[in-house]
Amino acid sequence: MRKKSELEDRMNNKGMKIDTFGYHLGVFDYGVPPHAGCGIGLERLMMALTGIENIRDTTFYPRDVDRLTP
Repeated sequence: MRKKSELEDRMNNKGMKIDTFGYHLGVFDYGVPPHAGCGIGLERLMMALTGIENIRDTTFYPRDVDRLTP
């Protein structure tokens, strides 16, 4: 997706509040190169390479509902 208007339309269709995503949408004002929108992340890559099933085991500071700070 390369046009800000397309993203705003999709956000409206999903009932999202556009004003809370101002910083993200601002990037589109400067032009966005073609992209696939995929970022795997180091933790998920480590899961794939090692066969570990729980992402918390590959994360240095895992966070969940009981632990929000390192």
